[in-house]
Amino acid sequence: MQDAGAKHLTVTRMNEDGHDVVQIDLPAVLTVVKDINTPRVPKLRDCRTALRAEVPVLTADAVRAEPARIGLDGSPTRVVKINPPPPRGGKTLVLDGPPAETARRLVHELRMKSLV
Repeated sequence: MQDAGAKHLTVTRMNEDGHDVVQIDLPAVLTVVKDINTPRVPKLRDCRTALRAEVPVLTADAVRAEPARIGLDGSPTRVVKINPPPPRGGKTLVLDGPPAETARRLVHELRMKSLV
C-alpha cells in the first residue's frame, strides 16, 4: 500500500525472463495484465440488492460540463471511415475416412505447412 503523498511507486514488471522490481516517479500511467486479480463471485443477496439499486442519471448541467467540451461537438477525434477487415485467405480441408488414416493425413498436411 502506497502513501497518498508518495512521490514514487514500486511495482513489479513482467518481462521475458521473469519479473523486475522497478521504482517509478509519480504521476505515472500503469497497465496491468488480466491475471492481476481473481474476481470474487458475488453473493446472491448482493446480486438481488444490485438489481433493485437506483442508478442516478447525471446531466451535463448537473455536473457543470462545458457544452463545447462534451458530446460529438466536444470530441477531439472523429471517425472518418469504417471498413471491415479483409477476408482471410486460405481454404478449408475436410478429411473423411477411418480415424487412423484421417490422423495420418492431418499430420501430413500440418507438416507440409510447417505447423508440426
